[in-house]
Amino acid sequence: MECYKLLFVWPIGKSPLQTLQYAAYSSHYRSFRPRYLVRAQQEIGASHQVRPLTRQVIEKIHSDEIIRSPVDVVRELLDNAIDAQANIITVEWQEDKRRRIRVIDNGMGMSLANLELCIQSHTTSKIASLDDLHHMNTLGFRGQALWAIAIYCESLCISSRPASEWVGYRLEYSNHLSKHHIVPVSQDMGTCVQVSLHEAATGQHEKQIRNLFQRYALIYPKISFRLRKNIHERRPYIVYSKCRHLLERVVQVLPIPSNELRYHQVKLEQQQGNPIGHIQVIIGLPERIHRARNDWMWTSINGRILEQSIFQELIMAKTKKMIPSGRYPLCFVLIELKPTYVIWDFSPKKLDVQIKPCIQQELQKNISYCIDRALDVSDALYKETDASEWTNDRFGYPEKVLSQQSCDHFQKWKVVGQLKKTYIVVETDSSVLLLEQHVAHEGVLFEKLCELWRSKPEFLSFCSLPSSLLLQGVPQICIERLQQLHIHARSLDGMLTWTIDELPKIIFDMLHHNDSCEAQLMRIANPQRNLEDNLADFACRCAWNNGKELTQFQMDRLVDQWMHLKGNKRTCPHGRPIFIQLHDNYLSRLFKRTWFPIEKS
Repeated sequence: MECYKLLFVWPIGKSPLQTLQYAAYSSHYRSFRPRYLVRAQQEIGASHQVRPLTRQVIEKIHSDEIIRSPVDVVRELLDNAIDAQANIITVEWQEDKRRRIRVIDNGMGMSLANLELCIQSHTTSKIASLDDLHHMNTLGFRGQALWAIAIYCESLCISSRPASEWVGYRLEYSNHLSKHHIVPVSQDMGTCVQVSLHEAATGQHEKQIRNLFQRYALIYPKISFRLRKNIHERRPYIVYSKCRHLLERVVQVLPIPSNELRYHQVKLEQQQGNPIGHIQVIIGLPERIHRARNDWMWTSINGRILEQSIFQELIMAKTKKMIPSGRYPLCFVLIELKPTYVIWDFSPKKLDVQIKPCIQQELQKNISYCIDRALDVSDALYKETDASEWTNDRFGYPEKVLSQQSCDHFQKWKVVGQLKKTYIVVETDSSVLLLEQHVAHEGVLFEKLCELWRSKPEFLSFCSLPSSLLLQGVPQICIERLQQLHIHARSLDGMLTWTIDELPKIIFDMLHHNDSCEAQLMRIANPQRNLEDNLADFACRCAWNNGKELTQFQMDRLVDQWMHLKGNKRTCPHGRPIFIQLHDNYLSRLFKRTWFPIEKS
């Protein structure tokens, strides 16, 4: 015969009579059935039962969970809250002393039996055997987070109540006494963990916690995050509400307009067509968003942020010629894979994971594709007016954000004229473009040089020089550089003297008449830099200078060549922006117009 313990708890602000009336008339409490009663110690499902790990599992996972700072404390508590399926997470800490941190969530909570085991070493509800390591879909799995926090901090207090119980329990642990005791408490469903530090957190810790808080908010847009600077404040000073899409959360977290962000998603499939995950890439326009630090460039795999990622080199290589030297782009890569393709026990630190070699090349290929496609999406998809649609519940979410269009999105355009002998004014069907003629011409010439570099000699046309070029004192490595551009030189003395009789037509037309041809060719063959950088400098020197008056034919030809660029249309090889786009709606708002021009479909 099962025994139950009845717990009569009067709601706050309600009299006993009001409570009985609510219980009588409410459909939820119309009849007191045994399933609404609370056992003293209720059994929970085996999948959520905290249990000690076996010695074999402990040795396999290389467990070395060490808490070194308050940032590590907040990270582990956020992981536990997300694993508990919480959709509201609050981080609180005192402003004056900054010695107490509290993390509150509305997750599934812990029973009394689980609460007694949670602060012991190598106890967890995430895994139970070695086979679970290959099918793991949680952030925590080593069973040492709360134990390490209890050792690091002065005191630890955990209050928790599962949804199946009416009463919660609070565990209080003191590091000085190395003892803990548990008392029943009345609280909402979920878990509240309060930590008292030995020393006050510094301003650097506060900044790191805020950055960590923002990264978790970006990865989990469907969770509401709240960061409260003072426990006694009624309103938190940073609130990120639930979002329906990742782009909406980025606009919430970062001070960036929505029209300066690009998004693309691709599904990952095996050769047999079986889906194994997907990749999401958000990248800022390189000509507008770049930073001196790389804190806005990171990768996450299955919700885990990676500090050192092999994909960061790929991101830098893709945006190298789009941003100025020494700057870093805004690029977030979120990868979701089946757990069988992720090796979590690769390193003692959970931040270092490894992807199985069988899909690493496929991931790099798809990330590169996502970045290219994201930067080719039409500006019309991300106007500033779209941000109100994302954040206002009265509007439906714009499905056009996820659609793809051709990169050649300026179907109709007309060159209006030239301003200050520097800028070319172009009118399109929905906007006005301002192109800087030097930067635009540099981008066109650089793409021609890159095509020459990769083309075959039988498809090229050459021009004979009126007089042979003589190169003296040139080493062999420079001649090899010229040969990569199909510039062939003959040796006169078999050592350091060379002569050139013909040049590819592209380079022949680009040579500047104010400088010697030999000097210009030697800049291309400079062995101290890579060939791509040399070509970028050569294109910059050969491009039309600002202040040069162009004819209508020259402007039309330049704009047409820029429109049909296969590569980067937004910046020159040195990262300077090529154009500025002013939408019709934006111009109407500047002139205080209440109507907007109707865009033709």
